[in-house]
Amino acid sequence: MTFGIFSLVMASAAIAGPLVVGGKNFTEQLILSSMTQQYLQSKGYSVELKNGLGTTIMRQAIESGQLDIVWEYTGSSL
Repeated sequence: MTFGIFSLVMASAAIAGPLVVGGKNFTEQLILSSMTQQYLQSKGYSVELKNGLGTTIMRQAIESGQLDIVWEYTGSSL
């Protein structure tokens, strides 16, 4: 338990900027990404939301480190 808390504190300290949450351009993704943003903000994180992305653009943004958190379907990501 102590290790988990220590890891969380260290990970939080390592974050220099806001967490960037991404979402695709359809209703379910817009809702999930918005809910994720609101949840993380309620926990004290600084969060930037980038919604309305296409699959290819979102994939490239994940791979290049421009997005930190996304909701993805295993079939789509393959």
